[in-house]
Amino acid sequence: MKGKTIIKRYPALLIQGGRTQKVEDWVAVEGSYELYLNDTLVDTIVVSPTDLEAHALGYLVTEGFLKPEEVTGVEQQGDQIFVRTATKKIIPRKAAHQNVIYRRREWGEIPVVSSTLEVSPALIIQCAQQIPEHSESWKKTGGIHCSVLFDQEGRVIKAAEDIGRWNTVDKIVGYALLHRIPLTKKILGCSGRQPEGMVLKAARAQIPIVVTKAAVIDRGIEVAERLGVTLIGFAREDRFTIYAHPERVRVAFSPHLR
Repeated sequence: MKGKTIIKRYPALLIQGGRTQKVEDWVAVEGSYELYLNDTLVDTIVVSPTDLEAHALGYLVTEGFLKPEEVTGVEQQGDQIFVRTATKKIIPRKAAHQNVIYRRREWGEIPVVSSTLEVSPALIIQCAQQIPEHSESWKKTGGIHCSVLFDQEGRVIKAAEDIGRWNTVDKIVGYALLHRIPLTKKILGCSGRQPEGMVLKAARAQIPIVVTKAAVIDRGIEVAERLGVTLIGFAREDRFTIYAHPERVRVAFSPHLR
């Protein structure tokens, strides 16, 4: 699947204002691959068909199957991807083929994110403004999510697009691991909502700050508070809302707070 596009044109009929016309519309492409941990099938993953090796590695780490230091290699063979470890890994039967929401509760304790990163409000705004710049496929299709990894100066390290917002985070984390990029002083920008599962992915990857242009969900806030993730929602050109661990953002409180 290397090199495949994530969007393509399809013929369609547009009905608007009582008129019908033939159009070619951009549509998101859905792909899939079989993910193996060593030689054991973990799952068949539905993704946009790019950055698959990064996705496989990121998925296994952010879902709690592996710790980054256990990985010895990633290999793609057609529509199969094999992530290798030095020692044999046992995959619980219930974990191998069930919904992520249930699987994540069966794995061990997640360490609290430890980071000395502190940023200005202006840097958060800067990151938020750059997320749409890497969302061209969403602008064309309305069916693609985007995540962006920023350094502590607000520079883009990697952007990932996918039909699944969860997948974009997996691709970001996997890319960082493949390129040996430490994540403890990085910022994750996302286009989509932040429920529990999305925040857990950031926590398992030890990413200290998550910024989304969309809403956050109550369990996402609870997880962020418990695991040391600074969680920021509704990031716009002139404002944002911090829901957990505001100490990483150097803010000055207004005397007129309601």
